[in-house]
Amino acid sequence: MDPWFAETHAALARAYDVLGTFELLPSNESFSRAREEADKALQLDDTLSEAYAARGFASSMHEHDWNAAEQDFQRALTLNPNDATAHHWYAEHLINIGQADHAVTELERARELDPLSLPINGTLGRAYGLTRH
Repeated sequence: MDPWFAETHAALARAYDVLGTFELLPSNESFSRAREEADKALQLDDTLSEAYAARGFASSMHEHDWNAAEQDFQRALTLNPNDATAHHWYAEHLINIGQADHAVTELERARELDPLSLPINGTLGRAYGLTRH
């Protein structure tokens, strides 16, 4: 309800990322809205790791802008190294660019932070398969 509350925009950005990932909205619509919301959040508060992670995810999954995604994920994890979703989504990015071994490390950290997360555990299983573990 408060357009100046940055955390709301960051949460919306993450929600749009998920909607696009599971094709509940067309990807061009959901990921562009995710980017818009993340950018709004960062305009209001440039210390929100959630917004950097959401923008990084949109950059990786939809735009295939690997450099922008890497920068956003690094910033997100610097700001909040205990953000399980940022570790998870960074791992998805690493899988996209062929770095599944590094993705396993990120996913193991994500699982330490959120051991009951089905998405994290599922992606970790996929990463183990990609690395033949």
